[in-house]
Amino acid sequence: MRVPPSKCAYTKKTRLMDDNSIANFQSYLKEEAWDSVYNSFDVNNIFNNFHCILLRHFESNFPISYKSYRPNHNGWITKGIRISCQRRRDLYSIYRYSNSPKVNELYKKYSAILKK
Repeated sequence: MRVPPSKCAYTKKTRLMDDNSIANFQSYLKEEAWDSVYNSFDVNNIFNNFHCILLRHFESNFPISYKSYRPNHNGWITKGIRISCQRRRDLYSIYRYSNSPKVNELYKKYSAILKK
């Protein structure tokens, strides 16, 4: 039996970038000896040397991270159910900070109706 594509997990490739890794990347580029770039006369050779140095430091400072995702498609959850769940969450935040019995009763009734 074939699994539908929407049910399959997939992997997303990202790079880990934060302030610390950016600062490290900049410091490594400052400390790099650029003699192979400056002392060459062939433009292609200059570019290739520059590109290799830049990629080497980029790859070492910004590692690849893989995250797997599984789409969560619940076809039975309609737009109305989603709106009602949001309304219940809003009522819960009011219910949690309120001591009013009227608000408590309203939240409990709404939850019971939504549960059915």
